[in-house]
Amino acid sequence: MKLEPHPSSAMFPPISDEDFDKLAADIKLNGLHQPIVRYQGKILDGNNRYRACELVKVAPKFTDFNGDDAQARNYVISANIHRRHLSPDQRRGIIAALLKADPSQSNRQIGEQTKTSHHTVEAVRTEMEATGQIAQLDKTTGADGKTRKRTKSTTPEKEKIKIEYNKPFDRKSATAAYHLHEEHLLDVLQDIGTLSSPGHAVEYGEATIKRLQERIDAMQDEEEEDEEKGISESPTPSFLSAAEITSQFNYSCPSNTACSFVCSGGGLSGTEHVTKLTVHLGTMPLGNNQNAPALFYDFSTRERPNSSGFSISAGLGTLSCQVNGLTLDYVGRPSSRRLPSTK
Repeated sequence: MKLEPHPSSAMFPPISDEDFDKLAADIKLNGLHQPIVRYQGKILDGNNRYRACELVKVAPKFTDFNGDDAQARNYVISANIHRRHLSPDQRRGIIAALLKADPSQSNRQIGEQTKTSHHTVEAVRTEMEATGQIAQLDKTTGADGKTRKRTKSTTPEKEKIKIEYNKPFDRKSATAAYHLHEEHLLDVLQDIGTLSSPGHAVEYGEATIKRLQERIDAMQDEEEEDEEKGISESPTPSFLSAAEITSQFNYSCPSNTACSFVCSGGGLSGTEHVTKLTVHLGTMPLGNNQNAPALFYDFSTRERPNSSGFSISAGLGTLSCQVNGLTLDYVGRPSSRRLPSTK
């Protein structure tokens, strides 16, 4: 007969798939060393070991827990709190379960059980009292069995600040938005360390670092894909901030090939040793003409990693570029019709 998890064991979520695979492989190779604990005919501790034994066809070993419900609940916490890398939200869930089971326990007692700050326990308790999940008590009982008057948090309520995110429209506004929210994040992290515990602040900080690294990795992957497709963007000169771009041409120089280009205007006749060239066609304001035809180009040479130039004319017929030895990798619409300034 298959055993079901005991309700007290539900405070701890299943381990990750990767950790479960490692556990199953170890049990298959070395057998089950730590018996599975039963209580009231259900698994109190060892649900992951039980599943692993079923998977690898190893006969599980059992031992029975002798005690009452409160002792069984404390046993589950004691057996698992040091094994698991729990997130702050998971620890708060365990605190909530303990408060529902026995709200008379003191904040410090629950904090010691869950390895959290008593301030965190008080925050969870206050929230549960406000929503009617547990009764509001004036006294609680500590681990020594003594009843004491409950001391509620006297931390003054801070003025709530509404943080709005306005989508940036250029590089400057995007950078400003990033720095603003970075400062708010650091303030909140400090609040967590003060109102909860430094350990919780570290956990939240490490989780944010992990998410940032995942986002950076994804952006780098996208950039590599764009480069493979030949549509990577060159550094944008500041004068493009007022221009509206309609077409883009990307060129590269095959290895061991003498490459050069000449574009009308800008005095860049005879540019040699070119490794990369991007040409933009569009318009920009010029005097009373808000849509003067314009040609912009960014390029790299063996001697200069980033250079740029432009030409503005009353007619498109005078705007041109001649390339020698360069390969056209992409031609079409640009990723943005209005490119931001690099300044």
